[in-house]
Amino acid sequence: MRRPMRALPLLVAGAALSAAAFAQTLLIDRIVVRVNDRIATMMDFQRQLGDRKQAILADPGMQDARRQELLQEAGRDVLTEIYQELLLLSRADQLGARATEADVDKALAQTRERMNLQDDAQFQRALQDGGLSEQALRDRLRQNLLVQEVMGREVHPRL
Repeated sequence: MRRPMRALPLLVAGAALSAAAFAQTLLIDRIVVRVNDRIATMMDFQRQLGDRKQAILADPGMQDARRQELLQEAGRDVLTEIYQELLLLSRADQLGARATEADVDKALAQTRERMNLQDDAQFQRALQDGGLSEQALRDRLRQNLLVQEVMGREVHPRL
């Protein structure tokens, strides 16, 4: 005696949802810029573009015509900035530039001081308001230090 295949529709629906999620992941994780071993994904681009647009829209003193102009140019400008940063970070790799944990700790302390964040509770609130984790901030500071190193070695002496 055969049993009816009641689970088959559920399996088909589950497979369809998995395929859709996989396709969405491929779209988001698609590489949009590559410089040597460094990449930027569509998700990186979309996050930075969203931040840029939000900053443009949040500026109360900006005239509407200028705001529209900046919003239209935002995608190209963000892509250019990502490309330039990847070039600098790739050059940092080639030069063997390193940012130690002590360097990152010092940069973090300077950032906290500059933002006038005396205690950990204020610091954690500022991170949360900015949508960052402490590790994401540390990674960003590390990248900034590497970019500064390249600029100091390669660009500034030529000016």
